[in-house]
Amino acid sequence: MAELLKRWFNLLCKNHDLNYIDRQCDKYFKINSKLEVQRQFINYLMDRYEKHYGESLRKPKKEVIHNG
Repeated sequence: MAELLKRWFNLLCKNHDLNYIDRQCDKYFKINSKLEVQRQFINYLMDRYEKHYGESLRKPKKEVIHNG
C-alpha cells in the first residue's frame, strides 16, 4: 500500500511539473507570435518609408570574406 501511495505521489508531482512546463511553453508561443506580427508591421513601415523618401533605414549587410 505504501508503494502505491509513493507511486501516486510521484505521478502527481510529475503531472504538476508537466502542466507548469506546458503553461510556460504556451506563454512563449503567445509572445513569439506577437513579436512576429510586430516584426512584419515594422518591415511594412520601413518599406513604406523607403518607397516614399527613397532612403533605406536598414543597415547594409556585412560582406563575408572567406579565407581559403
